[in-house]
Amino acid sequence: MKFQLRKRLQWAVSISLSVPVVICALYFNGTFERLELMTFDTLTRNIRGSMEAPPEVAVVLIDEASLKAMNPLVGRWPWPRSVYAELVEFISMGNPKAIAFDILFTENERYHEKGRLSHGDQWFVDSAKTYKNVFQAVQILRDAEDEYNKDLLERPMPEDFSGRFALKDIKTVKKAESESNNFYLPFKELYLAAKGIGVVEFLPDRDGVYRRTLPLRHYKDGFYPVLGLAPMISGLKPEKIELGKNSLRLDGKEVPLDKKGNYLINMYGRFNSYSISGLLASMQKIRSGNAEDLIVDPEEFEGKIVFIGASAVGVEDIKPTSVSQMAPGVYLHASFAGNMIDDDFLRPVKPAFTVFLIFLLASLTAFGIVMTPTKTYQRLAVPVGLIALFFLFAVHGFKGNRLYEIVPQIMA
Repeated sequence: MKFQLRKRLQWAVSISLSVPVVICALYFNGTFERLELMTFDTLTRNIRGSMEAPPEVAVVLIDEASLKAMNPLVGRWPWPRSVYAELVEFISMGNPKAIAFDILFTENERYHEKGRLSHGDQWFVDSAKTYKNVFQAVQILRDAEDEYNKDLLERPMPEDFSGRFALKDIKTVKKAESESNNFYLPFKELYLAAKGIGVVEFLPDRDGVYRRTLPLRHYKDGFYPVLGLAPMISGLKPEKIELGKNSLRLDGKEVPLDKKGNYLINMYGRFNSYSISGLLASMQKIRSGNAEDLIVDPEEFEGKIVFIGASAVGVEDIKPTSVSQMAPGVYLHASFAGNMIDDDFLRPVKPAFTVFLIFLLASLTAFGIVMTPTKTYQRLAVPVGLIALFFLFAVHGFKGNRLYEIVPQIMA
């Protein structure tokens, strides 16, 4: 009897050491990455899919209904700049904190003469100057060289742009080395009229899903915020910005980052959203002297950060995210802003803790099996029970914004 017990214990010790070593090797080799991302998406859809973004965030969408409603008035997409000028004026009636465009305006309208801006461009510029609350979209990215863009790569940023919008006095833990070699800016008069700018370029994870972003983009000697962060930095007016290995600190606010410097966006499933057609129809009623029974009252935007983007398929800004396979790209920026407002940050546990859990659960499983009676269903209850308990523990942690890796422990 003692010999059999000793033999069982030897097996338990052997399994407790060998299995975790194998699982850890696979874990650090990235074998479980895709399964882990799928598990993360499942948790996000089920736990945050019905969660609303903070009320301080609003989204105005160019949706299918807008394209149909506007077609008789202004023609097919893309729309004249006068549409966006009217939009800025209408939203600004409600005194919002910021209006952030997730739309690039890199070129002038087709119709202008003798170097002068078109009527629509000039109106758009003037509205931004008047209300001083508009943030424009830019792209800072890495391009592969080809015969068309070889003269564009590694250009210096225009001084009147970098001098105004590059973040000042950023403290970094190591010398920043930019991977970006190209940029696309709004036309000059528009960016000079803007209160701020935000980078809108995102890169998907390996499986093609958009989940994270570098909160600050580095180009040459300057750092520029992404669109979801830009209005927050402007509102916080931080005296000190520190970009560390695992966090971005804005005075007392700390944004957790992964080892590559990316922020994992804690997505919301619902937003305070509006169709752009409703806003423009309300604007027309106001201009005609009728301010009653508006589809959208501009006062609804008071104190809000208003993101303007597209959900219509034809506008080509639909992205797969952890919440939906068909999400408007602007939801990524709006979610980041909402995370900043509510300190609603996902905080992944360190890999060392994952390794500890792998060894712990493998050991409990091995010793639990060898020390239970010989009936198969009783032995099977040990790993099944531990998996269930750990999964409940991980789900509870996720609800509290603590992100535990799940797949390696279950495999162990």
